[in-house]
Amino acid sequence: MKHFIGLDVSMKETSICIVDEEGKVVHETRKTTDPFQIVEAVKKTELDIEKIGIESGALSHWLVTQLQKLGLPVICVESRQMGALLALKVNKTDKNDARVIANAMRTINYQEVHLKSQQDVELSTLLSARSTLVNQRTTLKNTVRGLLKSYGIRLKTVGKKSFVIAVRDVISGQCTIAGSN
Repeated sequence: MKHFIGLDVSMKETSICIVDEEGKVVHETRKTTDPFQIVEAVKKTELDIEKIGIESGALSHWLVTQLQKLGLPVICVESRQMGALLALKVNKTDKNDARVIANAMRTINYQEVHLKSQQDVELSTLLSARSTLVNQRTTLKNTVRGLLKSYGIRLKTVGKKSFVIAVRDVISGQCTIAGSN
């Protein structure tokens, strides 16, 4: 008999629900959100697993990739569609969410999400990190400019590398803030 698994993933723990072809819950458990612990829990059941579903989310790419490497037939499913199914449940818990995902795998009531390649994920991570750093640098510069305006000091447009030098030059000898020279 074939079995289907739903994983409701959170940062700390993952709820695991296994249903059979008729939708009967065969096994439920919770494990730390770690691919090795999830694989161990699934293999311990010794059931014939047809498909495993994980809702798309922050950890899904990592978890799906790792679980596939460890030999599990896992897919990532569209979270908005799954969210609509989960909203039908009166008692929304991680355990019940895992049941709904498992039954969606059984009834083919899901839309699979294409996972990006590892290279695409790494590039996206670098671009996101760079964007964050650029935004923080801009915010810091604007904060310094705003603070200096309180003392009547207005900085002219300066290049990236000369900003610190321009600030030092403009405030040297002019600053009367407590504790400064």
